Amino acid sequence: MRSYSSSHVPFIITTPLVLLIHAILAALHTPALLPRVGVHTAAYVGVLVGIMSFFAGLAVWGALS
Repeated sequence: MRSYSSSHVPFIITTPLVLLIHAILAALHTPALLPRVGVHTAAYVGVLVGIMSFFAGLAVWGALS
């Protein structure tokens, strides 16, 4: 298996995904969508995405094994 320690592949994959997720979460807080979705739902989705990102980072670093 190839080591990604000197490669930019993880950065190239992760950056667009993070930007897309941030844009979607930011769109939930716009005046057009927030009344339809609700404040509680928008906040809950943000917390879930944050927790999933945290544990994904821990898994990548090998801290969960």
